[in-house]
Amino acid sequence: MYSFCMQMQTKAAALAVFVMLAACGRMTDAPQIEPHWSCDGTEFAVQETDGGVTLHLPGRTAELAAVEGESRAFRGDDVAVTFGDESAVLELDGTRHACEVKRWDGVPWAEARARGASFRALGQEPGWYLEVVPGGEMTVVLDYGDRTFTLPAPEPTVLDGGARGYEAAQRAGGPILVVVEPLVCFDGMSGHVFPETVTVAVGEDRYRGCGVSFKD
Repeated sequence: MYSFCMQMQTKAAALAVFVMLAACGRMTDAPQIEPHWSCDGTEFAVQETDGGVTLHLPGRTAELAAVEGESRAFRGDDVAVTFGDESAVLELDGTRHACEVKRWDGVPWAEARARGASFRALGQEPGWYLEVVPGGEMTVVLDYGDRTFTLPAPEPTVLDGGARGYEAAQRAGGPILVVVEPLVCFDGMSGHVFPETVTVAVGEDRYRGCGVSFKD
């Protein structure tokens, strides 16, 4: 227990330093590029690097360098992108795409937020989804709706690498375990991009998919 507490204190101190440095960076650096974008036919996530950006596209990752003399323009071998505040132009394999900042304000995401959810995730084959309403319930719907669990919403547990976990007990059987990782995720059926990768364990069954944490 002592070792666990010391580890948590060390992580908390490191996180505080990181948050402070990040805040200072935001005050002095140029406005950050929005991390998730939706285009006419594709979606992607962007990560800023020294001298360029990394684009996470469906099935591939592209490293792009800043274009000299052009503001917020980046180019790679067969990928290029120019960012505005709310719009962007993506050139992918010779095709230009008009893009806009990715929002999760449509159905069913807006409905989940209206119910007070702080987190929602989904996956395919078999289809499943879950929602967490702090102070309320965690709803888990599995196997295209064949199995539904409605449980008291657990508090998240901080895990390594910026991940977090949820654990809730069923009336019968073992616990339902949820691990949320801050890794870009593409939904294979829709092609949509999400900021988090999610794994759900129910007994011996494992479900993998994508998720979004809602901010106030």
